[in-house]
Amino acid sequence: MRIEIGKWKREKGRGAFLRAKSSNGCFGFSIFHFRFSIFLGRAWWWLRQVSGDDAYENYLRRAVAGKARGGKDARPMSPEEFYLDALRRRYAGVSRCC
Repeated sequence: MRIEIGKWKREKGRGAFLRAKSSNGCFGFSIFHFRFSIFLGRAWWWLRQVSGDDAYENYLRRAVAGKARGGKDARPMSPEEFYLDALRRRYAGVSRCC
């Protein structure tokens, strides 16, 4: 559902901050739900960044940006190749605590 905030008016009375009334008088998607969905989207993006779930997407974005700046013309790795390369980089060196 597409929302154009400029066309919405705040409703007076109890719970006015939770509901919005469109110019034609119908109740629709509330401003609270709109802001909450934006918050959830940003929280999901942050969680994926922190956990490394979107590492491949970040790699592709950087690879395309590098080509646009005149970088090397090698084709980007497939998701399987990227995963194996990440495993190799993680476990190639000595890793011990003491």
